Amino acid sequence: MELAYLLNEFFRNASDRKSHKAEKDTFRQLIKVVDELDQMPVHDGFVHIKLRGAPSLHISEPADYVIQYGVLTVDLPTAVSLISRMGIRFKHLEGRLIKSFESFADHGFSAVDLKLPGESPEAMEDLRASLKIIACFNQAVENKSPIEFTKDDTPQSLLPILNELSQPDPNLTMVAAVNDLDPSAMTGLVQKLAAKTDPAASGFSVFHSLFKIRRLQRRLKKPPLEIESDRTAFLQLDQKKEVAIGGVEDKVPKSKITESTHLEMDPSALKEGVARFVKGTFGNSPATATRVMKSIYGKDYTGIKPLALGERLKLITDLLNHMHKSPIDQNVATEVLKRIQARMDQVPGEILDDFVVQDEELKFWSEGAEATVGRVDKNLLKFLDDSKTRVGPRKKGHIQLSPDKNFTDQDFETIAANFEISVSDAQEMIQLYQNCFDRRGNFLRAAFEKNVAAFARHEKKIFEILWEFLKETPRRSNRLPFLNSLQFLVGEIKKPIQAIKILLADFTQNPESVYYPDRNAMMLTNQFLRDYNKEVIMDIEMTPEEVLLVRGGLDENVVNYVAWKVDGEQKPFLQKIAATRKKITEAMDSDLSEEPLLPIRFLLALEREVHIFLALVGGKTASEVMRSALNDYGNPASQIYHLKESPDQMEPLLSHLAAVIRGWGRLGRRPDMSLLEEVKKRQDQFMDLQPDMRYQTLVRQVMRLIDASKAAIRSRTS
Repeated sequence: MELAYLLNEFFRNASDRKSHKAEKDTFRQLIKVVDELDQMPVHDGFVHIKLRGAPSLHISEPADYVIQYGVLTVDLPTAVSLISRMGIRFKHLEGRLIKSFESFADHGFSAVDLKLPGESPEAMEDLRASLKIIACFNQAVENKSPIEFTKDDTPQSLLPILNELSQPDPNLTMVAAVNDLDPSAMTGLVQKLAAKTDPAASGFSVFHSLFKIRRLQRRLKKPPLEIESDRTAFLQLDQKKEVAIGGVEDKVPKSKITESTHLEMDPSALKEGVARFVKGTFGNSPATATRVMKSIYGKDYTGIKPLALGERLKLITDLLNHMHKSPIDQNVATEVLKRIQARMDQVPGEILDDFVVQDEELKFWSEGAEATVGRVDKNLLKFLDDSKTRVGPRKKGHIQLSPDKNFTDQDFETIAANFEISVSDAQEMIQLYQNCFDRRGNFLRAAFEKNVAAFARHEKKIFEILWEFLKETPRRSNRLPFLNSLQFLVGEIKKPIQAIKILLADFTQNPESVYYPDRNAMMLTNQFLRDYNKEVIMDIEMTPEEVLLVRGGLDENVVNYVAWKVDGEQKPFLQKIAATRKKITEAMDSDLSEEPLLPIRFLLALEREVHIFLALVGGKTASEVMRSALNDYGNPASQIYHLKESPDQMEPLLSHLAAVIRGWGRLGRRPDMSLLEEVKKRQDQFMDLQPDMRYQTLVRQVMRLIDASKAAIRSRTS
């Protein structure tokens, strides 16, 4: 699995001319993994990565590959099985594998065979050069530009080599690279071999023929990589297809199948076909046609702004609508979808997170307000959603984060890759973190506050990294002051929305499960909603209920964003709340659960934090959840009061009800006051649940809160 991920990372870094150091770092990690594989006792010296099933032209089908090495086989079901056995800390492996397989599919690989280089420096150089060739191959073909690489410390430049069908061929290009052959010599060799055989003959390949001739075997080195592309799938296309690229009908004789195959396989020809269709569709507006082509082939998605992304998705939707109505070669439509899908994966996670779908319209948050893109093609919405889903897992590689851990170079490199930062930044952040502990491993809040200015220099990633450290902190005596110190950090760097995005994404990443960090995520979120809170100087583990009485002190911009975000992505949030309630019920009656139980105190505290959060931000989702909570906890006949552990939990349950009542005072409207009246009418039924004097006093106190909440609703809605 690690090999597939590192190959993908190398492809990404090598194709970006600005990522030379990242490319070298990735290659170094790759060689370490390859060395480990080479030490295994039984293998044939190759790692085989193959597409499961026949190659397909339909981009909607999942990229499903199998990795084989000796007796070992790895695929997505293997990863899912591993996660189910080993636990959620291995969840990142599935995301890494999905991302890697999609990268292979995006490059058009049906199979990749990698020969282990051993310890030979020459073999290492050949592997590095070959990886660079295939990483930059598609880009070079599209732009009709040479591939720049370094071999034996010498800069090299090589145009893609054409095969016997005049198609750019990555394998032949690698042959030229590892053997230091110039394009003219390599092309001459291809032409000589092709002249002896019908190039269209079944099974013929110049690449394989090269290494069947003894004279050439002695002279030529075979590249350590061999790529199989979608060639076979294209050759099996329906020869009766009579629609040419661009949507214009054209009778294509069967004798032209080779030419047709070349056109469909050649990325530059596909790009020309897309351009022809775009020009035909938007010919009356050259500026629009230019923007559409940039939307498909633009290389600026890594730095794109929400407004620009929304405009491009709208343009592509318009283009796809025209394609649906026009007779057009399926390859052209597939090319458009394939390119857009790849570009969605290039958009930064923080930009993707600000897009939601409401009422079948795509919307995004920009400059403190909602903006509407409009209806967008369903394929584009799927690409957007898939990319958003992958952002979390691809950053969640697991490293044990501990203040007394001796981090290795490999650890720093993994952390840097996980959080998309430099290795030096990773080293500095971890050193700052470790400086916040004494020799006995005790967290020192004063030391943390002293380091805040240094932490703030890494404001884009520091909270995300420290949040991961907090989740790994085992001792409560350290976790509590560390938790509260994060409030201070966010207050200093003044990026509460950025922090809340990270916390909410973590909270809803696995909406059907509940974890201990969920409560801390919600507690911190409640703190970040406020532009002032007196608790910042204290160590607290739960949000004070009095926060629900405060009208001022909330950061209006933050609250508006969070309410919009929760309503826009309501489904995972509601799933998480339902999962929490289910866990509470199971903890109150162990006969209802087949899984290990979480503590009742923790679960009630988590749900309480969620209720406070919703009461503070408001919105449709908040009203829906709080109404349900008031109906459940405000009715003494509800199941929650009659489970096996309920008699021992009556005081915590009443405290829970108190927070819900106060929260409803913030959210409810005048017609909603009837819900509070219904709860008050049940006071005697609550009294009958327990004869204990302390309990009955608490019931009366909770019921008095109903009048205060009704007054709050009246004053707010008058």
